[in-house]
Amino acid sequence: MNLNIITPVSRPGNLRAIKNSIGWHNLPVRWIVVGEQGLSWIITPGCYPDTITLLGAKTAPAGHAHRNVTIDFIGNTSDWIMSLDDDNILHPDLIPWLEANKELLENYEVVIFDQVNKYGALRLQARPDMVAPNCIDTAQYMWRGRAAEGIRFREDLYNADGYFIEEVYQRNKDKTLFVNQPLCYYNYLR
Repeated sequence: MNLNIITPVSRPGNLRAIKNSIGWHNLPVRWIVVGEQGLSWIITPGCYPDTITLLGAKTAPAGHAHRNVTIDFIGNTSDWIMSLDDDNILHPDLIPWLEANKELLENYEVVIFDQVNKYGALRLQARPDMVAPNCIDTAQYMWRGRAAEGIRFREDLYNADGYFIEEVYQRNKDKTLFVNQPLCYYNYLR
């Protein structure tokens, strides 16, 4: 099992906190940091281990162009993909949960989990009726590259994360796992 974490960056000052939250486990994790055209900062090679930096994503609401550039880069593979915005950290239970459930995940193309706020209060539940625009957050799901073949984030909409996963889910309903356990935060660094 390989996990690709996409971080669209407009707040480079949060990268160290994000890196520390990812940690480095037995699970192969590739953290992909995507900057906008014209940003005047550069991530120093070696500063963030196992990081790939892709520059050249155009500016679009909520980092959706950044995600599309990265999805194209990763391709239609069996690798898992998730998004971790630059105002958030990885939930400490996510990687251990993935490691403990590798065999279970072999049967799925999409995983959607509960989301909590910074203080641990439930914000969004993982339920089929919540897989829709304005009902689900980009940090709340992960998918295999092949599950989203030909599907991309709409770059003109702030709530494109809901449209994206709704379309991926419709294509993969019988291969979607809903996990009623908090495995992601909402805007932890705000």
